[in-house]
Amino acid sequence: MESTTSVSKGVFLFPNGYNNGKKSKKKSLSIFESTFSNELWYTSFKRNWDAVEDQLKILHEMTHSVLLNDIVSYLKIAQQGSELNSCDKIIPCITLLTGVNQPDHVDQFKSLIGLIREDVSPHVVMVNSQDAPTLKHLVENTVWQLVNDDNLVDDLEESFDESHKPKLKKSRCTMKTLQSWYNDNLVKSPKKWKKSQHSLVVIIPDFESFNSNVLQDFVMIISSYISTLPVVLIFGVATSVSALHKSFPYQVSSKLLIKVFHSQPSHVYMNQVLENIFLTHSSPFHLSGKAFELLTDVFLFYDFSVTGIIQSIKVREIYAKCAAEHIVKTEAFKESMQLINFQSKVQLLETIQSAIEVVNNALQNTSPGPLRSPTKNMLNKSINSLGEEFVKNIKIHFAIFRRQIGNASTEVTVQEEDDDDFDLRGSRYKLKEKLLKATRVDRVQSEFMMIRSRFVNYLEEIFEKSLLPPHTQTFHEILFFSEVSNVKKQIIGAPRGALHVALSNPQCYLQCKCCTLPALESVSDTIPDVSLAYKLHRECGKHINLYDWLQAFAAILCPDSEDPAHDTNIQVRFTRAVAELQFLGFIKTSKRKTDHVMRLTW
Repeated sequence: MESTTSVSKGVFLFPNGYNNGKKSKKKSLSIFESTFSNELWYTSFKRNWDAVEDQLKILHEMTHSVLLNDIVSYLKIAQQGSELNSCDKIIPCITLLTGVNQPDHVDQFKSLIGLIREDVSPHVVMVNSQDAPTLKHLVENTVWQLVNDDNLVDDLEESFDESHKPKLKKSRCTMKTLQSWYNDNLVKSPKKWKKSQHSLVVIIPDFESFNSNVLQDFVMIISSYISTLPVVLIFGVATSVSALHKSFPYQVSSKLLIKVFHSQPSHVYMNQVLENIFLTHSSPFHLSGKAFELLTDVFLFYDFSVTGIIQSIKVREIYAKCAAEHIVKTEAFKESMQLINFQSKVQLLETIQSAIEVVNNALQNTSPGPLRSPTKNMLNKSINSLGEEFVKNIKIHFAIFRRQIGNASTEVTVQEEDDDDFDLRGSRYKLKEKLLKATRVDRVQSEFMMIRSRFVNYLEEIFEKSLLPPHTQTFHEILFFSEVSNVKKQIIGAPRGALHVALSNPQCYLQCKCCTLPALESVSDTIPDVSLAYKLHRECGKHINLYDWLQAFAAILCPDSEDPAHDTNIQVRFTRAVAELQFLGFIKTSKRKTDHVMRLTW
């Protein structure tokens, strides 16, 4: 029989000793990208959104750069004093307060790992709570990541083939194994390995999710090895430092030299994203008032950020009002103009000076930013020049009003009529008339009050012309997104309604002809079993008899059979459908009657 001949069909592999090595994986395009990649609208969208993502990356690095650099600097200091700490069996520990509401914890810790690998030590591991439910798993994951670290193998003088690269099984990953590996590979390493690169950094990003007893034992074990293994711990704490002290008793916390670092609150980071990227003149994508309010409400209310609501009421409410309605027609604008009309000379000068500083910042940012299209055509230049001229005109007027108000007099004069011929010795009627006329003298406004009135009139005029709502402009649909209903469907989940629609009308999701129903209340033997059971259970009361339910279920599936309820196949299908409804939370078993179930929904 030939070597490739066999009774059964199969694939025969003949190894010829060729080692292909690592193959670079090509990034495959999604179905959406492959379908619309040549469309003009998609290329425009892709170009603009890539520019927005680049700006987001830059802002993310700028936001966390100060914090991460401080952590790296402290790690360097901790390395210098590691010999002193090892004598007392004290472990350098960093507590990073990340905050409850931050969605970018993963990116933040990835950036931190990259900086530590570059500036402190290449031996960094990160262990999550789901990977370490017990002390054994925590030690095994930590040791396995350190021993099988690719950065160490790449930097060694001797190059090994990929197939001969030493790998250690997790069952053999113990602290003794780590100590032996450390002595063999780092202490006795080549000269190019600096002593500062010998530190072993262990990051635990979700401190509150760990079992406190597991972390206590882990800290005590590391403390016993700290004289020979320079380990540094980094805890990511979402709440406060008190969580660390509550989890660790004194005998454990005394083994830690804790340094606390505070991360930036989530609402501050969101404000920076809105101000520096989306609420700029160079942004190609803007939101309408309702869409903007929806997105901010989802962030604030679903993340339970009460502080964010208080701190951010003043970037976002004004923008939402300007985008939704003519701000000059609002009561808030009229009240603000009245407040300016009541301000004193000193207060008004401070207000104008603040406005001039804002205008100066706007003039510095009038040049086309990186969010604009790479092709700088004449249209972009003309729009930018028009906006720059408008801002310059406002600056000139503000400067003139500031100078006039600064030089204006605040004295008020009273214009009185001279009546020398009046004889006070006349009748009482004439005296009364004279006194009433004296109370109705004309009061002339001061120079400051007249200039202040002109300044308020100028603000009303300029705001009425320039702050028109976007929906009044031609082609505003190009840059302003206003489809709030579509956004609601995507980001605000409605699982209860979605389940009801899916079970009542499965054709809505399956898009098959067999599930088409003439009416939503009708039933058919072609719809899925769980949908059929759901429709039948809605016709029952609070308590459902399982046998009657099975009879109705079987009568629809096999209408011609005399006794379909005793069919084993139908019973299995019914049992599975009932179990699925119970898993979805529509029914539960009844303790009163074993042959009944109880409805849990409307």
